[in-house]
Amino acid sequence: MVNVRLRPDQIERLRASGNAAAVIRHAVMRYKRGDFKPLRVSRKRGGVPLATLSLWHDPGVKPDQLRAILDAHFKTPDAVLRKQCAEEIAELDRQIADMMASCCVRPDRAYILAEDKEEDND
Repeated sequence: MVNVRLRPDQIERLRASGNAAAVIRHAVMRYKRGDFKPLRVSRKRGGVPLATLSLWHDPGVKPDQLRAILDAHFKTPDAVLRKQCAEEIAELDRQIADMMASCCVRPDRAYILAEDKEEDND
């Protein structure tokens, strides 16, 4: 188990997401992929006191760098993920339109809904 020291606002936002470890993994992955460059890491002590967050696996970056990565991750939308989601939604919309066209527009392929009759075998 690894303890990382983050600012209380970052921990609150991570806990609100429901899966802090997944958000940290995604943020570090985006950083390594080159989606953003974190702000300069300040090594000065002072300011907001840090709180501890426990993780099962080491995120692979130093805690001060992780704080900067999380700030950049929260400020920068994930363009790659948004594009992928938009493509999947468009494909599902096409499939739904095809299904609706096949059952509603073409009367020769219309679906017939039949009710099952319950039989009493008393």
